[in-house]
Amino acid sequence: MSQIASIMAFVSPQPLHSSDRADDQHLKRFKSFRTNDLNDNVSEIRNQVSSICRSACVHLEQLDLSLVSIFMDDSYPAVYQDLIAGTLDYIDFTIKCLDKSELNAAEKHWEGWIHQINFELDRSIVSVVSSTALYHLHNEDTRFGRELVIHLTELVIPIIKLSRLFFNKLSRRGMNSKPLASSTGMNSQQIRCLSESAHAVWMTIAELLNLLDKANKAPEADPVYTWGITQEIKNLASQFEAPLLIAVLYLVPLIPERDPDHNYYRDWFATWNTQMVLATNRFLHVARSTDRIPS
Repeated sequence: MSQIASIMAFVSPQPLHSSDRADDQHLKRFKSFRTNDLNDNVSEIRNQVSSICRSACVHLEQLDLSLVSIFMDDSYPAVYQDLIAGTLDYIDFTIKCLDKSELNAAEKHWEGWIHQINFELDRSIVSVVSSTALYHLHNEDTRFGRELVIHLTELVIPIIKLSRLFFNKLSRRGMNSKPLASSTGMNSQQIRCLSESAHAVWMTIAELLNLLDKANKAPEADPVYTWGITQEIKNLASQFEAPLLIAVLYLVPLIPERDPDHNYYRDWFATWNTQMVLATNRFLHVARSTDRIPS
């Protein structure tokens, strides 16, 4: 373990370089974003090895070696096997990460947030449906009752679907399924932006639905103004500007031009952007038709 620590100190000296460096695009696998990820993985390996050692110490302390019976129920070997197998798997995962693409490194950070976006999509659908199997799984109070709130929620559903579709297209279900080069012209700041984009999108979607829920329940004396709702939808649209540019400038060019998928992904992102602009403008047009949500 001391050898591993020495190697990591050389590759990623303390204090760690900022993972938001904008001048390391030439460092390939040694960009600060990648070395920070590697350092985190190695720290986890060290923790797992320590757990194995602690488990062994406890086992030895519990054994009275002079009185051990052949009938003694000793389950510790199974514990060791599970801990060791898990650690070996994580070591293998860490080694493979070194050869993975920067898109793969970013996706590792956003995977969990896609599930949260799916949750918000279900939440929005349940809020406007009247009679479906999905609806019957939820309390009747979850359905919106005010006409404008229902209409705005119906308009936000395509925006949430487009948000999810963007990340699915970049993920292992889409572009990341192709054998991409391990490094691009991106710097660590751009990789970080891509890796955190799904989290930012989810938070904005959740806040938007919270505002719609608040508008649906607000008393007449204290109405919700549509300004805050329009700001959230504009925030959501703006959060795709950098990831979309990164995809077009750095990720699509990784696919050789002779590969039909090169033009496919280039055209797909252009079409996606058009659909997102149209969906956002439809929402804003309706939201701006009044300054407050009528009761």
